[in-house]
Amino acid sequence: MSTSSSSSAASDPKSAALTSQLAPLRPGDALPKELAQSIATAITGLEFGSVEITIHNSRVVQIERHERIRFQSPGDSKGRG
Repeated sequence: MSTSSSSSAASDPKSAALTSQLAPLRPGDALPKELAQSIATAITGLEFGSVEITIHNSRVVQIERHERIRFQSPGDSKGRG
């Protein structure tokens, strides 16, 4: 089990129905509106982390969001690198 927060579009019945209806994506194709909205939802409010899009047979089958929460020590400054 992962310690980061994760949500999978494929595990949600509504999203699973969406991905099963999508046609294979080819180079130059525009993203279907529903898929673009699902990706936008996954990245909204994400300060640190990643969004992983899984593709099988040219079809998006899963979108995962992994969020990390970073803590700053009282003596650390944001300008330090």
